[in-house]
Amino acid sequence: MMFVSMGIRINAYGVTEPRYYVIVAGIWILFVFIYWNIRKEPKTL
Repeated sequence: MMFVSMGIRINAYGVTEPRYYVIVAGIWILFVFIYWNIRKEPKTL
């Protein structure tokens, strides 16, 4: 949802420095989330 809303804002007003940082942080968080879900490490409590 964040990527959709940022895409709308960028298409309407262009890329600014804060929007660039939000997109970069969102992509980084997305990759971390995917990595955590793919790794095959046993869960211990």
